[in-house]
Amino acid sequence: DGGDLADGVEAEFFGEGDACGLEDPGVAGVEACPLWPGQPMSAHWGIPDPAAARGNEAERRVAFADAYRMLYNRISIFVSLPLASLDRLALQRRLDDIRRQGGSGGA
Repeated sequence: DGGDLADGVEAEFFGEGDACGLEDPGVAGVEACPLWPGQPMSAHWGIPDPAAARGNEAERRVAFADAYRMLYNRISIFVSLPLASLDRLALQRRLDDIRRQGGSGGA
């Protein structure tokens, strides 16, 4: 069924053509999704799979909390971008910067 974020899904937003926004490493290929009009951009913000975490219950909970924190930080930075004032190249650089920050927070 493609799983969910707890199953190790990696987000690639606004994929091109048949490629979709979510890729699950446990499932062959990328799920089909609708075409996006125009020239969509993508951002690969992979995170460690918290479902693959080993250890006791507390350590596994920390893995899920870390995954949540990374996604939350990246999405928070993304939604605060001044999209109206960024050209395509500047926006792609900002998306790449968010990936390199690794969810550590800060813009």
